[in-house]
Amino acid sequence: MSNVEFFTNSPFSDRNDDSKKVTETLCRHYNVELPPVGARHFLSHLDELTPLAIEKAFSLFDQAGISAGAHTFQIDNPFLAVTRLCGVKVGDESLENEVRTQHYRGEDRPLQPVVIREKPFRETNKVTLIVFPNKEGNLTLYTMHSGPAMNPDFSHEDWKTNALAFKSEEVNHVV
Repeated sequence: MSNVEFFTNSPFSDRNDDSKKVTETLCRHYNVELPPVGARHFLSHLDELTPLAIEKAFSLFDQAGISAGAHTFQIDNPFLAVTRLCGVKVGDESLENEVRTQHYRGEDRPLQPVVIREKPFRETNKVTLIVFPNKEGNLTLYTMHSGPAMNPDFSHEDWKTNALAFKSEEVNHVV
């Protein structure tokens, strides 16, 4: 459940340090490891979540008694997280015919087709934790983000009708 009111900037950007500390503390508490410092992709999503949203998602993860996989949890208050996702996965119309811009989102990441929105953020009541065993077999939080889980392969069918939204000036335009 997310509404259609978009934000110009994430309202939670000022809480990144607190969200990072909460994530590290909860991982220790729930015996979930973090990947090496350079591979902590969850850091790039901290502006999407409040510390309380992170706490609720970890609590639901623990209560569910599940382990490895991509797990999306519905939290009870929608204004604890915002997402850039738009399209059918969040109740919008299909974006299948909308123009995409290729966006480079960082080292070791492929180009991603995104849509341009003046207000790219919207409320959501979903938080996704991506947890898999590392090489030693220990559960590891590879990333977490707001909104529902999406296939990491941008050629997957789901990405035809959905996309992440960015303001034009945020996009690293590829020539």
